Amino acid sequence: MKQHSVIKRIDTLYGKINNIPETWEFLTLDNLTPLGNKASIKMGPFGSSLKKHELLNEGEIKTLWIENIVDNKLNLNYKKFITKEKYQELKNFTIKENDVVLSMMGTIGRVAIIPNDIGTTIITSHLLKITLDQKKCLPVFLQYYFLSDFAKNQLKRESRGIVMQGLNTEIVKSLKIALPPINEQQKIAYILSNVDELKQKIEQLIEQTQRLKRGLMQRLLTKGIGHTKFKKVNLGINFLNYEVPIDWKLLKIKNIASVHGRIGWKGLKREEYTETGPLMLSVWSLTDEYPYGVDYSAGVNRLSTFRFDESPEIKLTNGDVLLAKDGDIGRIGYVKSLPEPTTVNSHVVVVRTRNDVINNEFLYWFMSSNPFQTYCKSFTSGTTVPLLSQSNIREAVILIPSLSEQNAISSTLYSISNIIHKYRIYKNKIQEIKKGLMQQLLTGKIRVKV
Repeated sequence: MKQHSVIKRIDTLYGKINNIPETWEFLTLDNLTPLGNKASIKMGPFGSSLKKHELLNEGEIKTLWIENIVDNKLNLNYKKFITKEKYQELKNFTIKENDVVLSMMGTIGRVAIIPNDIGTTIITSHLLKITLDQKKCLPVFLQYYFLSDFAKNQLKRESRGIVMQGLNTEIVKSLKIALPPINEQQKIAYILSNVDELKQKIEQLIEQTQRLKRGLMQRLLTKGIGHTKFKKVNLGINFLNYEVPIDWKLLKIKNIASVHGRIGWKGLKREEYTETGPLMLSVWSLTDEYPYGVDYSAGVNRLSTFRFDESPEIKLTNGDVLLAKDGDIGRIGYVKSLPEPTTVNSHVVVVRTRNDVINNEFLYWFMSSNPFQTYCKSFTSGTTVPLLSQSNIREAVILIPSLSEQNAISSTLYSISNIIHKYRIYKNKIQEIKKGLMQQLLTGKIRVKV
């Protein structure tokens, strides 16, 4: 790649002046389609043209929906079909290999390229298909264009609709694109595709390691390490039956820890939140994106020291386990090392061990596991407002190995969680690299060698 040397000035959007390489063109999208083909940019049929009762769960002729565009690729897990007779009415909406499809309503800007094995398929009302003159523009280059900030800003600005933001065919036809020669398009797409491929490999590693972690948790937190003799136990609800090591103890949380939460808000109003002061975590601060499940920058507010001191029992300390009791019940976090004075809001409870029978970290891992999470979810069915009360939590049964085994299990699970976290950091870096490359390559600020 190299910096370009010869540039020309163009009028871009809304009176702005920009520079592109001299060999590039600045065109509207309708100039990139085959001449004389009025159906090259076409939106799907009106909703009234294809009614719900006309959709089939099986058949030969497929329909394509917004739900079929996932991570800017086609995913045909969502399958709806139409009859051959209905297809004759709607055949003008047929898509073919290398068409680009774009979502026009709801989640605007999802984009995918049609593969060669799609079969007979029509788009539906919220999608638009673009058939390109591939001597002018490559489908993969157009896809990256739609994913660029330049295109997203145009789409966002031009979105129309009172109830739901949306686009129309004329808006898409008039979108402007800085277009390099075909050989340069190929090289740019090649570079960005390699970055996407690397990102996909990292996502696969994350998924594989998450499966390994789930399997390990199920094994280690019910079978332990190296045991040969087991006993059947019930953990408090009829369907929670397990075989566990014969020497493991069963104790209720109330026997090993205290459970505290904010009872109501004590008159706390949103206006009392401050820009400085102690942190107050919420349900959304608890996330498995981190090895110990707490993001101190997400779902947080700050409140006055007066309000912080008002509830000393929920001032967090290292070793506390945090549990969502409503909202998304069962979200879990472990306070390994507090960054600053912190409390929780009324939707999160603090579980704090009070003896040396159990390792704090092991309690966190067990409360993250299937036995405890199943117990939590049992309080969510059949209720208008699902709620896990503090008394419910205190009655939950915990399986307790020896301290040495607890430490070994905790160390193993932390290690694999940390690997997943590092993969996620790497994935985020790749995303940032791609974003930067797109900004530079798709505007011609950096040129590729061809």
